[in-house]
Amino acid sequence: MQRRLEMNLTQAEAARRAGRSLDTWRKWEADPSSVGEESRRRCSAVLRLEVHEVPVGSDVGDLYVRTWGECPFMTPRQAYAISVQLDVWNDIEISEWVQSPDEPLYTVGPFESFDLPVMMLVGENRAWAAGVAQRCAVIAREIESGVLPCDRPGPYIDEVLFGAASNAARGWAEIDPSLVEPVPAREETRGDAGDDEYRVGDDYWGELYDEFDDRSRWTDYDYPLLKDNPALRHLLDERPPLTWLDPPFDPDPDLRALLSMMPGVEG
Repeated sequence: MQRRLEMNLTQAEAARRAGRSLDTWRKWEADPSSVGEESRRRCSAVLRLEVHEVPVGSDVGDLYVRTWGECPFMTPRQAYAISVQLDVWNDIEISEWVQSPDEPLYTVGPFESFDLPVMMLVGENRAWAAGVAQRCAVIAREIESGVLPCDRPGPYIDEVLFGAASNAARGWAEIDPSLVEPVPAREETRGDAGDDEYRVGDDYWGELYDEFDDRSRWTDYDYPLLKDNPALRHLLDERPPLTWLDPPFDPDPDLRALLSMMPGVEG
């Protein structure tokens, strides 16, 4: 607690930076062994404590290096930052709003990054917000295991959330790199002469954006994140926000063939 006070951090702000709930932070301050090893690592990272000062098991950095260390377009630190941002939205911002909606939902992350017409249709729907929080948790755990939303079928909101989390994580990771120190840094690397092997460094996010654009299953996933996008109205007509949590409709080949033969139905 002394270290947190020296840094002029409230428990709520420290918990937000750690990507953990306020309750988890309070438990960690009272007894570090009462929370999981990843929570211990994240809480200690916020206060910039040395590893020996907080009891931990395996290094969380090892996890991200194993899953993303050889990835050419995203570094382990970038993957970690995105996971942390998703956890912050799930554990803190959305969860606290669902329990006590004292402010408009459009002011809460990640919804503050959505263009306003989206949130005008959502209103103050707590069930929808809770569903989004659950998707944040799912995506964060999948990233830890080396899977991105574009790697498997999923609801539209998953790719929207990944895009929003990437933008937000880039912002705070560049402002305060110490928040991603639990994961080893990586510099840009190139292969030998004539070798096209390439891996981005921590400071370059453009390759991740380009790769995700190319591989996304929902090619319009970024429309809600673009301010005053003229194509957004058509998207909202065809796919209202309250359907964004729905699983994708992908009929089996026989059903698809049957539908294609029905009058007025395109295959």
